[in-house]
Amino acid sequence: MRSGSVADAVRATYTLACPGPDEASGLARAVAREETLEVPEGVAPPTIEQRFLGRVVSVTPAGDGRYAAIIDYPVEALREGPAQLLNVLYGNISLLGGVRLIDVALPADRPVVAGLSGPRHGIGGIRAAAQAREGRALVCVAIKPMGLTADELARLAERLVRSGVDLVKDDHGLTDQGPAPFALRLGRVSEAVARANAHAGTSGVYVPNITAGPAETLARAREAVRAGCRGVLVAPSLAGVGVLGELARMEPAPFVMAHPTHAPCAPEGREGIAPEVLLGTLWRAAGADAVIFPNAGGRFDWPWACCREIHRRLRRPTEGIHPAFPVPGGGIDAGRVAFWAARYGPDTIFLVGGSLLAHTDLDAAARAVVAAVRLAHTGTA
Repeated sequence: MRSGSVADAVRATYTLACPGPDEASGLARAVAREETLEVPEGVAPPTIEQRFLGRVVSVTPAGDGRYAAIIDYPVEALREGPAQLLNVLYGNISLLGGVRLIDVALPADRPVVAGLSGPRHGIGGIRAAAQAREGRALVCVAIKPMGLTADELARLAERLVRSGVDLVKDDHGLTDQGPAPFALRLGRVSEAVARANAHAGTSGVYVPNITAGPAETLARAREAVRAGCRGVLVAPSLAGVGVLGELARMEPAPFVMAHPTHAPCAPEGREGIAPEVLLGTLWRAAGADAVIFPNAGGRFDWPWACCREIHRRLRRPTEGIHPAFPVPGGGIDAGRVAFWAARYGPDTIFLVGGSLLAHTDLDAAARAVVAAVRLAHTGTA
C-alpha cells in the first residue's frame, strides 16, 4: 500500500463489510481502481496508473465484521467539480454491497477541485437577510400542503410572517403544480410576505422552491431574485449538486437552502454515504448556505449523534469557507422547540411544519414557537 497526502488528494474513508483482512485489502484495492481507472491491472500504462489510480493508504479492523479503508484520490481525477467528486467518492461502488463512505478530507488547496468554494453567504449572510442578530436561532416554517392554491399559500405565508417567523419556505413538494404554478406562487407569496413585513414591522424572508432540471433551476433562481427573494430552496440530489456552486456564483446571488430529499444517505447501515459526510461536509463545500436534515425524535428519527455531527460539520471553522446554517426538521414538534433550541444552540434554523400547521389557532401557535426559540437564547421573547 502506498502512502498519500491530503495536500494533493481527496482522502476518503470507507467501511468495508468483509469476512477477514485479506478480503478487506482486496476490496479496498478494488474500490480504488473502480472509482478511478475502472480497468483491470495491467490494462492502463504505468504512467496513467501512477497519475490517476486511487491510492490505498491503510486497511484496519473497525469491529462488527467491518474494516476501515483510507483511500487517497488524486485531485487530477476530480478537478471538474462537485459532480465528479461524488462520482469518484461514491460512484460505481454504490452498486456494490457492504461499502460505506464515512468520511472525506478535502485538500488544503480546495480551488484545485472546481466548485468547492463553499457558501456565498453562510450563517452571517442569512442572518443579515432576515435581520436576525447573532445570539439567537431562527425559525423557518414550510408552507404546504401540495394542492393549496397560490393565493391560499400566500395567505398562510402572510400570517406566519406577521407572527414573527424569520423564514417561510415552500415545501419541497411544491414545484409547478396546477393549483399553484411556480411563477404565480412566486409572485403571490412574495407580495404577501412584503405586505406582512410592511404591516407588522417584521423582516420575514420567503424562500421559494426552485428545484427542477439544472437549467430550469437556475432560470427559476433568477426569477426569484427579480421577485425580491433573498434565498431559494433546492434539492441538490434532484437538480444536481453542481447547481449549488452555480447559484453561489450568480449576481446577485440568493442564499441557498439545500433539501435532502432523494439524498443517497442514511444514518445507519453498511452501504451508502454517511449523512454527516454528504450533508455536513460536501454540500457545504459545494455552496449550500443552509442544509436541512431530519431531526432526532421526528418522523424520520435520525440518531442524535448523527444530527449533532451534521450540525457540527456545517458550522466548524474551515479556512476560506463560510459556516453554513444547520436546519433540523422533519418533524420538529412545535411544543418541543424550546428543548431543541437549548440542545442545538443559537446558530441553528429550526424548521417547523406539520405540527405547527395542525394547530387550530395558527397565529398564536406560531408566536409561541418564535417566543420559545428567542427566549432560549436571549432571555427575551
